[in-house]
Amino acid sequence: MLLGEKQELFAQLFARLVLFGVAQGYTVVIDEVARGLQQAEWNANHCQRCKRARGGHTGAHPFKPIGILESLHRYRLAGDLLLFQRSATGKRVYLQDSKDYAVLGGWWVKQHALARWGGNFAAPDGGHFSITHGGRS
Repeated sequence: MLLGEKQELFAQLFARLVLFGVAQGYTVVIDEVARGLQQAEWNANHCQRCKRARGGHTGAHPFKPIGILESLHRYRLAGDLLLFQRSATGKRVYLQDSKDYAVLGGWWVKQHALARWGGNFAAPDGGHFSITHGGRS
């Protein structure tokens, strides 16, 4: 499948995913879909834990980049969602645990053989939904 065809597939599935999440009772916010080269470079060179650049990283903990340079977000094949639920008092509560996204993740991976959910990654990222390309998820 060509990149453009995958981008069309991703857009259609991602739109359906948002609607599916709303139908499940969540408030759904689209966080990040397209990512430019400059942002991808920044993510690849800054630590997830302390947000410092590689050169300024203190070494108090292992350096773990926020993201990778060749992120599928750069190819418009990945999107991140933020899920919220209403509390008993009506307050909007942000769901941060990858497990909170499991219903959406399970739905997503059933939509197409190329669909991947970040909650299934070695380092879970529940809000991440993508279409594989070039060996990346």
